[in-house]
Amino acid sequence: MKIEKQEINNILVLKPLFKNLDATLASSFKSQVIQEIEAGHEKIVIDLSQVEFIDTAGLGALISIYKMLPNKDFLHLCESHNGVKMLFELVGMLNLFKIYPTLDQALIY
Repeated sequence: MKIEKQEINNILVLKPLFKNLDATLASSFKSQVIQEIEAGHEKIVIDLSQVEFIDTAGLGALISIYKMLPNKDFLHLCESHNGVKMLFELVGMLNLFKIYPTLDQALIY
């Protein structure tokens, strides 16, 4: 599993380079992001431009990541495919996660 990382203005941008955030990858994805949080990154943007599908395990991983952050307002998602955004709408997660259409918009805290 590959995740592209870059830091922009003290914000860690993580871009998963896989199509499905599902039960096969959710645990290792969560572990990698939690390592970044434990290393001191408190502001995180997850660029979902490559992710086309998220299942309940993937949602659970994102929720766990959210809970690990000291300040819950500092986890932003961006560039999600319509199906992914629709999933967040259907399960009522848009009040928990901020999803922005572009990375530039997600970087404005």
